[in-house]
Amino acid sequence: MNERPSQAYVAYVVGLLCLLNAANYGQRMIIAILLPAIKSDVGLSDRQLGILMGGGFALLYAIAGVPLARWADRHVRRVFLAGAAVIWSCASGLFGLSQSFLQMLGARIALGIGESICIPTSHSLIADYVSARNRPLALGVHSTGGVIGVTLSLVSGGYLALTQGWRMAMILFALPGLVLAALLLLTLREPAREHSTVDVEAPALGSVVRHLLALRSYRFLLLAICFSLLIEFGLNQWLPSFYVRQFGLSVAEVGYRYGVAIAIGAAVVAWGMVLNRLPMEIAGLRL
Repeated sequence: MNERPSQAYVAYVVGLLCLLNAANYGQRMIIAILLPAIKSDVGLSDRQLGILMGGGFALLYAIAGVPLARWADRHVRRVFLAGAAVIWSCASGLFGLSQSFLQMLGARIALGIGESICIPTSHSLIADYVSARNRPLALGVHSTGGVIGVTLSLVSGGYLALTQGWRMAMILFALPGLVLAALLLLTLREPAREHSTVDVEAPALGSVVRHLLALRSYRFLLLAICFSLLIEFGLNQWLPSFYVRQFGLSVAEVGYRYGVAIAIGAAVVAWGMVLNRLPMEIAGLRL
């Protein structure tokens, strides 16, 4: 794409990537509100449920993210991102059809691998579509998709589990990802790589990792993020089950209350608007 896209089209791209991030987080987190029904139906233990939510998903998500994102940056990103959306959406649907723990674990592993591509590739596209001045707001909108996805997965997931069953809930949540994948392929144009170094030979992955780990500030930042995500996702995955077991609430009621609480507490768009008005040096975007 040689000519600069219109502002309306850039807004459309950011909105589309926001919705894809919503599907990404929604399909990842809906299992949290479905755990009581899954445990009752399939007869899984809490240890097995923990593996499905944690190690089965998060380990492959973390390991696959770096090499797959690096590969995506060397190819047509919209095709790579659309393919990833198809993979993780099919994995969600297959999870709903699974009859055993091993089948569910395989689906969650596929989900983790597919979803590991979403955020880094989306950020790469946003960096080439959106100017540095407007990038905080664009990234804030994109991150809001995650909050929307989590909220919808908890609110509607609890209702669907109660009325349609947890298997149908998983299948229904898989459908939007397939629709968004088609929209990516049909409507998103690959932008010029203005902020990447496609004409320069990229350094080896090992040398990049060694350079980053040599930075004391990076090591502390990495540890802080790991511990914060451990607490955040650990609580989000298990609190719905705790409320059902401890207080005898229905999954629909827990999903609605917890989902709304998360939505109210996450104001990433507002923060993006604040950063958008700060000097670029303070916002950390001086190129």
